[in-house]
Amino acid sequence: MPHHENLSFGETIYEARKAKGWSQRETAKQLGIPHSRLAEFEMGVDSHTGKRVLPSYDKVVKMAMVFEVRSDELLKLAGYEPLAELMDEERELVLGFRQLPDTERQMLLDSLRKLLSSGTSES
Repeated sequence: MPHHENLSFGETIYEARKAKGWSQRETAKQLGIPHSRLAEFEMGVDSHTGKRVLPSYDKVVKMAMVFEVRSDELLKLAGYEPLAELMDEERELVLGFRQLPDTERQMLLDSLRKLLSSGTSES
């Protein structure tokens, strides 16, 4: 992703999209959002209310995956504190998890939920 100092979140994703040579429609489809919403994210303003708009944490992470950039940098620009409270080992697991295909992520989530709900742990 082209990195220029002092770019806003919207300017950053605009530059990343242009660097890939993608249209707003192509990019929005990959993100699972309407292209009009992507335009709002790039402009940083909701077209209906005129208020500042930023995507959800999950959507920013998805954008990082689509643009093949580090999610922590994009999250900071969007005003989130990415994984700040995690230990290095936990952070590594979370970042690895985010790179998995959706089906594998869902299987892992289901297994983890089952393990956590069982309330048993052996040391």
